[in-house]
Amino acid sequence: MNYVLKYLPQPRKLEQALSTLPTNVEDLYDRVMGQIIGGDDVSKDLAIRTLSWVYYGAETRLLTMKELRGALVIEVGDEVLDVRQPLESDIIAVCQSLVVCDDQTKIVRFTHYTVQEYFKHNCKDKLSPRVELAKVCVTYLAFDGFNDGYAPIRFDYDDDLPLWFFDWCLPAFYNYALQYWVYYTKGDGESDHEMRMALLRLFNSPQKRATLLRQEIRRVDYRWWRNENEIDIEKFSSKSTTWMPIHILAEAGLPTLIKSFWTNSQQAAQALEHHELDFGTVHSKDFLGATALIWAARRGHADVVKLLLEAGADKEETDEMGTSALCWSVQNGHISVVKLLLKAQVDVNSSKHAWRMTPLIIALIFGHAEIALLLLTAKANVQCKDTKLGKGPLWWCLRIANSEVVKDELLKAGADEKNLPFGENLLFRLNFFADVMRHFIVRSMFSTEEIQNFFKES
Repeated sequence: MNYVLKYLPQPRKLEQALSTLPTNVEDLYDRVMGQIIGGDDVSKDLAIRTLSWVYYGAETRLLTMKELRGALVIEVGDEVLDVRQPLESDIIAVCQSLVVCDDQTKIVRFTHYTVQEYFKHNCKDKLSPRVELAKVCVTYLAFDGFNDGYAPIRFDYDDDLPLWFFDWCLPAFYNYALQYWVYYTKGDGESDHEMRMALLRLFNSPQKRATLLRQEIRRVDYRWWRNENEIDIEKFSSKSTTWMPIHILAEAGLPTLIKSFWTNSQQAAQALEHHELDFGTVHSKDFLGATALIWAARRGHADVVKLLLEAGADKEETDEMGTSALCWSVQNGHISVVKLLLKAQVDVNSSKHAWRMTPLIIALIFGHAEIALLLLTAKANVQCKDTKLGKGPLWWCLRIANSEVVKDELLKAGADEKNLPFGENLLFRLNFFADVMRHFIVRSMFSTEEIQNFFKES
């Protein structure tokens, strides 16, 4: 429309413009992109970066205008945030009607779903590579301003407050960068030199690692965050030193970066004029007593689990709640990780878990029939009982839908049939007990006094 309207004062050229209008959507978007790419360098750069964030935002989470403005001002290598952000009107204008900002939600999106499809199939090579957006996220997280202290994470900040008002809030883009830096890093970002240097600046600061740790615990057990308003920064920082880069990368599922840091971290740290970076080893434990292998197994990153096992990680190690890598992978249903650990001949009957829960009982309580069969094939003990209700695998097997195969295998292995519940309300009662036990298991893994004290001054 703008293409036609600019010729209104000249009827002859207007007629020519009308005769050359695109006949389909792809031709229309090709013409718009041609105008963007043919524009001046400043407008072109702003438009391409904006379109890139909106495009990848559809695969993660669409950014608000405040988040987008915060992202667009960042250059790789920055150490402080430049508050001179582009105007909303300029951002929309340089994209030439391809994006719009919702008046109510302030979310920036494409004007039509066909724009997303166009870039996906026809013009993705014109956008910024995903690794460039990863560098922006990590550069943001590594800003020196985060060394000054820590503030509770909020979703936004007030326009009347300074951008770095650490006593109360964090800048708008911080939460997005914290949540999605891994998504943008996976793949090409793992072997990118600039990306490794940005991560070094982030990892070399205990305060910045503390922020990453706090966000992780927030995801693990949100209950301790609902009324949390302040934190003892000195206590938090001292605890965070056990949250090492190897834990962060294992939890994120970035095996290439782990190998790279093992090989090159000393040289890179010297280039940054830092002391030698303490990356951590396969035996390093965080404040919960978890190793990198436990984190990788818990998140289901089979490639990282394989790498750590080959590097000599202790497959039997448990965290402070007695939860092993096998128990974590069983509970969360990560079959590929369970297979790797069983192949490594992990103890299939480990009962260090709270209430002496074995991996088999955990698999049955959480309804993972396929994993239960794997454990039975590995000669899991069918006579074991938990210490919370005193029930064995067969008792819990009756809770699983379509579990006749598991039940038959348990009986073949000699499972105890005594004291099984019966009656017309059997299924209801078993459902209730299973739900209660899952709740107790999760609480036993996370809701310890140490975690509570970690987030509030005692």
